[in-house]
Amino acid sequence: MLIKVTIFYKHNSLKDVDRDAPSIYAYTADEELAERFMSERNMELFIKIKKKMSISEYKKFNNACYKYRLEIRSMYTKDPNMYGKKQIVKVLSTWGELEKISLNPDMIYKELSRHLVKGFSNYKNEYKDVLNKLAYRDARDYYITTHYNTFFQSVNNDDLVDITLDEFGMFMYFFGNTMR
Repeated sequence: MLIKVTIFYKHNSLKDVDRDAPSIYAYTADEELAERFMSERNMELFIKIKKKMSISEYKKFNNACYKYRLEIRSMYTKDPNMYGKKQIVKVLSTWGELEKISLNPDMIYKELSRHLVKGFSNYKNEYKDVLNKLAYRDARDYYITTHYNTFFQSVNNDDLVDITLDEFGMFMYFFGNTMR
């Protein structure tokens, strides 16, 4: 018995720094997921290849390339109708995409904090309360602590784990360029 696998490679315009050839971006043995990927993603960026594999070949491929397997995943995002509330959206993504936005908080805080270098005292008092609710100071202090490692040593990085991130927002921030 053969399994039909759809593999999406990065187009040469997206080639990695260390590679000259396209690299795998995603794959699935589920035709519906392949169709959904093609309808949601900008296919000018990808090369689609269909390949038939034996069960043993597919198991080896799946074990070696699990980060690229397409699955529908639940991600938190802000509820547009209720401030401070979150909702779950179903997103077709690879494990590698999910890993980048969900399982690597240091990378996320570093990316967010690139936009937070402005001093907190520069804001008007009415904005400071809102910024505190958004954990601006914590994220900024995290950035300063990890990049300059001199001041703000009192920041407890474990406290930052309690900040709920908009996973879908981060997904779109990092991978929105691949979407239609």
